[in-house]
Amino acid sequence: IGKALGVWFLLLAATFLSLLSSVVLLAFLAPSALADVKLLSFAPALAVLALQGVLWTSVSVAASAMCTNALTAAAGSLAVTVALPRGLWEAAKLWAAEGRPAFGEMPLDAMVADFSSGLVSTGAVVSFAVLSLLAVFLATKSVGLSRLAGRGGFRGRLSSFLAMALAVVCALSVVLLAFRLDLPV
Repeated sequence: IGKALGVWFLLLAATFLSLLSSVVLLAFLAPSALADVKLLSFAPALAVLALQGVLWTSVSVAASAMCTNALTAAAGSLAVTVALPRGLWEAAKLWAAEGRPAFGEMPLDAMVADFSSGLVSTGAVVSFAVLSLLAVFLATKSVGLSRLAGRGGFRGRLSSFLAMALAVVCALSVVLLAFRLDLPV
């Protein structure tokens, strides 16, 4: 958990510095663009980016715990957090061409725009929290399995794999229920 929090704080600091540098540059180069904008108006967008960052860093730490090679872990976490959601969304749009206008934009992008405008989805918040906890749980179980294995021993117990599979099923069920009972705030 400490590694995930450390990476998340670095991501949060980088996001905040990016916002701060953009505001400072706009203040010098185009002061009229920031005439009636308050710094607090950026808070919802920062909050949703921080929420997405929790999931991204948790998945990255889980991939790091599950892979012995750092490059494999980086490619795996990038695939799970970026390529897989976008690829599945584009495939769904291509597969159902008649429903393409109904699909709209990518849900992760739409959620950032909704949060920024003040429409907070409880389903999105719950899903990010549950999936982040799932990734941390899988990372913890993976580290525990590797410690049990020792050097060159058997790297798995059936009960641990069943617990991990049950956690995935439970987390996905909670995410589906959260979106089913979604309450915009």
